[in-house]
Amino acid sequence: MQFDKKVRDLMVPLHEYAVVEEDDSLLDALDALEASQACLPPGRFLHRAVFVRRGEEIVGRIGHLTFLEAFLRQGDSIFRSPLIDAAGVSEEMVATSLGHIKALAEDFGGLCDRARHMRVGDIMRPAALRIDENASLRRAMEMLSGARALALLVTRGREVVGVLRSSDVFTEAATQMRDCGRDEGQ
Repeated sequence: MQFDKKVRDLMVPLHEYAVVEEDDSLLDALDALEASQACLPPGRFLHRAVFVRRGEEIVGRIGHLTFLEAFLRQGDSIFRSPLIDAAGVSEEMVATSLGHIKALAEDFGGLCDRARHMRVGDIMRPAALRIDENASLRRAMEMLSGARALALLVTRGREVVGVLRSSDVFTEAATQMRDCGRDEGQ
């Protein structure tokens, strides 16, 4: 397999990706994702995340699972009773249990209405994995597989200039694997 390509050869430039501000709503993030996907060339994998910006810095991401979790997230205060405290049940266990009970009892419309107004800065996951645009694809593969990540932010110096998606690296690796077999007459 050839590893002479660089990260910059496969990255999606940041200006082509869905990016929102941390104070934007989850609905704003969905709109940005839809708009960025509409601009993709035919045959290109759809984006599976929206990146979140604070000022000029990319600080987080919202992927499909984070989006689904937002539907179930509860902003209510956690109910406590002396009986629960005496039993030694953790705050996290109480919050999770009550959240599940309330989510099951609440109709989907209520969940949807609440989720669409959530602030993306409150639900995003940190976007910390970064790789230089001049790094090799082999290094990118090592980082993606080692972290079990779907994407890496691509940097030029300290500036984020793109996103390297595992789907694009996979496609390149698969193409290389097929091509090297053909080159050897197999």
